[in-house]
Amino acid sequence: MLYASTQTLGMLDLLQDPLFAKLDPAEYARCIAKGISAGTAAAAHCGCDPEVAFVSAGFEIRRLEDPLRPEQRSRIQAQIFYETDKPHVDLHMAELSHKQSILAADGLTASLEWMVQLHLAHEYYHFLEFSQSHFVGDGLVPARLHGLVRPRRLRAASEIAAHSFSDVLMDSPLRPELMDYLVLIADGLMTQEEFSDLLARAQIKLSEGKQHG
Repeated sequence: MLYASTQTLGMLDLLQDPLFAKLDPAEYARCIAKGISAGTAAAAHCGCDPEVAFVSAGFEIRRLEDPLRPEQRSRIQAQIFYETDKPHVDLHMAELSHKQSILAADGLTASLEWMVQLHLAHEYYHFLEFSQSHFVGDGLVPARLHGLVRPRRLRAASEIAAHSFSDVLMDSPLRPELMDYLVLIADGLMTQEEFSDLLARAQIKLSEGKQHG
Protein backbone atom coordinates (compact mmCIF):
# COMPACT_ATOMS: atom_id res chain seq x y z
CA MET A 1 0.00 0.00 0.00
CA LEU A 2 1.31 3.46 -0.91
CA TYR A 3 1.75 6.15 1.70
CA ALA A 4 2.33 9.89 1.62
CA SER A 5 1.35 12.66 4.01
CA THR A 6 -1.63 14.86 3.17
CA GLN A 7 0.70 17.85 2.84
CA THR A 8 2.99 16.01 0.41
CA LEU A 9 0.01 14.97 -1.72
CA GLY A 10 -1.19 18.56 -1.64
CA MET A 11 2.19 19.67 -2.96
CA LEU A 12 1.87 17.19 -5.82
CA ASP A 13 -1.40 18.91 -6.78
CA LEU A 14 0.22 22.33 -6.36
CA LEU A 15 3.12 21.38 -8.64
CA GLN A 16 0.66 20.65 -11.46
CA ASP A 17 -1.00 24.05 -11.28
CA PRO A 18 -0.18 26.37 -14.23
CA LEU A 19 0.38 29.21 -11.74
CA PHE A 20 2.76 27.31 -9.50
CA ALA A 21 5.80 29.17 -10.84
CA LYS A 22 4.25 32.47 -9.73
CA LEU A 23 3.85 31.35 -6.13
CA ASP A 24 6.21 32.61 -3.47
CA PRO A 25 7.74 29.48 -1.86
CA ALA A 26 6.76 30.91 1.52
CA GLU A 27 3.13 30.52 0.42
CA TYR A 28 3.29 26.80 -0.44
CA ALA A 29 2.25 25.55 2.99
CA ARG A 30 -0.48 28.19 3.35
CA CYS A 31 -2.06 27.30 0.00
CA ILE A 32 -2.06 23.59 0.83
CA ALA A 33 -3.41 24.22 4.34
CA LYS A 34 -6.21 26.41 2.98
CA GLY A 35 -7.30 23.66 0.60
CA ILE A 36 -7.23 20.95 3.26
CA SER A 37 -9.04 23.15 5.77
CA ALA A 38 -11.74 24.24 3.31
CA GLY A 39 -12.54 20.69 2.23
CA THR A 40 -12.51 19.28 5.75
CA ALA A 41 -14.74 22.06 7.09
CA ALA A 42 -17.21 21.72 4.21
CA ALA A 43 -17.50 17.97 4.79
CA ALA A 44 -18.14 18.45 8.50
CA HIS A 45 -20.82 21.06 7.75
CA CYS A 46 -22.41 19.13 4.88
CA GLY A 47 -22.71 15.59 6.23
CA CYS A 48 -24.78 14.71 3.17
CA ASP A 49 -25.25 11.87 0.72
CA PRO A 50 -23.57 13.33 -2.37
CA GLU A 51 -25.87 11.63 -4.87
CA VAL A 52 -29.02 12.72 -3.04
CA ALA A 53 -27.61 16.24 -2.74
CA PHE A 54 -26.88 16.39 -6.47
CA VAL A 55 -30.35 15.17 -7.42
CA SER A 56 -31.92 17.71 -5.02
CA ALA A 57 -29.92 20.42 -6.79
CA GLY A 58 -31.38 19.37 -10.17
CA PHE A 59 -28.51 17.29 -11.46
CA GLU A 60 -28.77 14.07 -13.41
CA ILE A 61 -26.29 11.34 -12.45
CA ARG A 62 -25.27 9.48 -15.60
CA ARG A 63 -23.55 6.12 -15.18
CA LEU A 64 -21.80 5.61 -18.49
CA GLU A 65 -20.69 2.19 -19.71
CA ASP A 66 -17.93 3.34 -22.04
CA PRO A 67 -14.84 1.17 -22.64
CA LEU A 68 -11.86 1.07 -20.33
CA ARG A 69 -8.65 2.60 -21.71
CA PRO A 70 -5.89 1.37 -19.38
CA GLU A 71 -3.16 2.47 -21.78
CA GLN A 72 -4.02 6.16 -21.24
CA ARG A 73 -2.27 7.92 -18.37
CA SER A 74 -4.93 10.61 -17.98
CA ARG A 75 -8.40 9.09 -17.73
CA ILE A 76 -11.62 10.68 -16.58
CA GLN A 77 -13.50 8.77 -13.89
CA ALA A 78 -16.11 11.41 -13.04
CA GLN A 79 -16.88 14.82 -14.46
CA ILE A 80 -19.37 17.55 -13.58
CA PHE A 81 -21.16 19.76 -16.10
CA TYR A 82 -22.97 22.64 -14.41
CA GLU A 83 -22.88 25.33 -17.06
CA THR A 84 -25.47 23.64 -19.26
CA ASP A 85 -29.27 23.61 -19.62
CA LYS A 86 -29.23 20.13 -18.11
CA PRO A 87 -26.59 19.97 -15.37
CA HIS A 88 -25.24 16.48 -14.87
CA VAL A 89 -22.41 14.39 -13.54
CA ASP A 90 -20.92 11.68 -15.72
CA LEU A 91 -19.55 8.58 -14.02
CA HIS A 92 -17.34 6.35 -16.14
CA MET A 93 -18.24 3.01 -14.62
CA ALA A 94 -15.55 0.91 -16.32
CA GLU A 95 -12.86 3.18 -14.87
CA LEU A 96 -14.41 3.08 -11.41
CA SER A 97 -14.79 -0.70 -11.49
CA HIS A 98 -11.17 -1.00 -12.64
CA LYS A 99 -10.00 1.16 -9.75
CA GLN A 100 -12.07 -0.88 -7.30
CA SER A 101 -10.49 -4.13 -8.47
CA ILE A 102 -6.96 -2.71 -8.19
CA LEU A 103 -7.60 -1.49 -4.66
CA ALA A 104 -9.07 -4.87 -3.72
CA ALA A 105 -5.93 -6.62 -5.01
CA ASP A 106 -3.92 -4.28 -2.77
CA GLY A 107 -6.00 -5.23 0.26
CA LEU A 108 -8.46 -2.34 0.32
CA THR A 109 -12.03 -3.64 0.30
CA ALA A 110 -14.59 -1.17 -1.04
CA SER A 111 -17.76 -1.72 -3.03
CA LEU A 112 -18.24 -0.23 -6.46
CA GLU A 113 -21.11 1.85 -5.09
CA TRP A 114 -18.82 3.27 -2.41
CA MET A 115 -16.33 4.17 -5.14
CA VAL A 116 -19.11 5.91 -7.04
CA GLN A 117 -20.08 7.95 -3.98
CA LEU A 118 -16.45 8.89 -3.33
CA HIS A 119 -16.17 10.41 -6.79
CA LEU A 120 -19.56 12.08 -6.53
CA ALA A 121 -18.40 13.66 -3.27
CA HIS A 122 -15.33 15.08 -5.03
CA GLU A 123 -17.48 16.61 -7.77
CA TYR A 124 -20.01 17.87 -5.23
CA TYR A 125 -17.34 19.96 -3.57
CA HIS A 126 -16.63 21.62 -6.91
CA PHE A 127 -20.37 22.27 -7.25
CA LEU A 128 -20.47 23.88 -3.80
CA GLU A 129 -17.71 26.29 -4.79
CA PHE A 130 -19.37 27.06 -8.12
CA SER A 131 -22.85 27.57 -6.63
CA GLN A 132 -21.51 29.89 -3.92
CA SER A 133 -19.16 31.73 -6.32
CA HIS A 134 -16.44 31.27 -3.75
CA PHE A 135 -13.30 29.34 -4.61
CA VAL A 136 -10.65 28.54 -2.04
CA GLY A 137 -7.93 29.39 -4.56
CA ASP A 138 -9.16 32.93 -5.22
CA GLY A 139 -6.57 35.58 -4.54
CA LEU A 140 -3.77 33.19 -3.60
CA VAL A 141 -1.60 34.12 -6.58
CA PRO A 142 -0.93 37.79 -7.32
CA ALA A 143 -0.08 38.19 -11.00
CA ARG A 144 0.98 41.30 -12.90
CA LEU A 145 -1.17 42.34 -15.84
CA HIS A 146 -0.34 45.58 -17.66
CA GLY A 147 1.57 46.84 -14.66
CA LEU A 148 -1.20 46.08 -12.16
CA VAL A 149 -1.27 43.31 -9.59
CA ARG A 150 -4.48 41.34 -9.87
CA PRO A 151 -5.46 38.19 -7.99
CA ARG A 152 -5.73 34.94 -9.91
CA ARG A 153 -7.31 31.66 -8.99
CA LEU A 154 -5.07 28.82 -7.90
CA ARG A 155 -7.07 25.84 -9.15
CA ALA A 156 -4.93 23.32 -7.29
CA ALA A 157 -6.31 24.65 -4.00
CA SER A 158 -9.79 23.58 -5.06
CA GLU A 159 -8.50 20.13 -6.03
CA ILE A 160 -6.82 19.74 -2.66
CA ALA A 161 -10.08 20.81 -0.99
CA ALA A 162 -12.17 18.41 -3.07
CA HIS A 163 -9.86 15.52 -2.17
CA SER A 164 -10.14 16.41 1.52
CA PHE A 165 -13.92 16.82 1.27
CA SER A 166 -14.44 13.39 -0.29
CA ASP A 167 -11.90 11.80 2.05
CA VAL A 168 -13.68 13.05 5.18
CA LEU A 169 -17.25 12.74 3.93
CA MET A 170 -16.78 9.12 2.87
CA ASP A 171 -14.46 8.23 5.76
CA SER A 172 -12.01 6.87 3.22
CA PRO A 173 -9.37 4.40 4.43
CA LEU A 174 -6.92 5.86 1.90
CA ARG A 175 -6.48 9.36 0.53
CA PRO A 176 -8.22 9.57 -2.87
CA GLU A 177 -5.05 10.86 -4.55
CA LEU A 178 -3.16 7.74 -3.52
CA MET A 179 -5.83 5.58 -5.13
CA ASP A 180 -5.13 7.26 -8.46
CA TYR A 181 -1.40 6.63 -8.15
CA LEU A 182 -2.08 2.99 -7.28
CA VAL A 183 -4.03 2.64 -10.54
CA LEU A 184 -1.22 4.22 -12.56
CA ILE A 185 1.33 1.85 -11.04
CA ALA A 186 -0.90 -1.22 -11.46
CA ASP A 187 -1.50 -0.33 -15.12
CA GLY A 188 2.22 0.02 -15.77
CA LEU A 189 1.97 3.73 -16.51
CA MET A 190 4.16 4.68 -13.55
CA THR A 191 6.75 2.75 -11.57
CA GLN A 192 7.14 2.69 -7.80
CA GLU A 193 10.47 4.45 -8.32
CA GLU A 194 8.85 7.23 -10.34
CA PHE A 195 6.23 7.69 -7.64
CA SER A 196 8.98 7.85 -5.00
CA ASP A 197 10.76 10.47 -7.12
CA LEU A 198 7.57 12.55 -7.28
CA LEU A 199 7.21 12.39 -3.50
CA ALA A 200 10.85 13.36 -3.05
CA ARG A 201 10.41 16.40 -5.31
CA ALA A 202 7.27 17.43 -3.42
CA GLN A 203 9.06 17.11 -0.09
CA ILE A 204 11.96 19.22 -1.36
CA LYS A 205 9.50 21.94 -2.37
CA LEU A 206 7.84 21.78 1.05
CA SER A 207 11.27 22.19 2.67
CA GLU A 208 12.04 25.15 0.41
CA GLY A 209 8.80 26.74 1.53
CA LYS A 210 9.73 26.36 5.19
CA GLN A 211 13.11 27.97 4.55
CA HIS A 212 11.37 30.99 3.00
CA GLY A 213 8.61 31.14 5.59
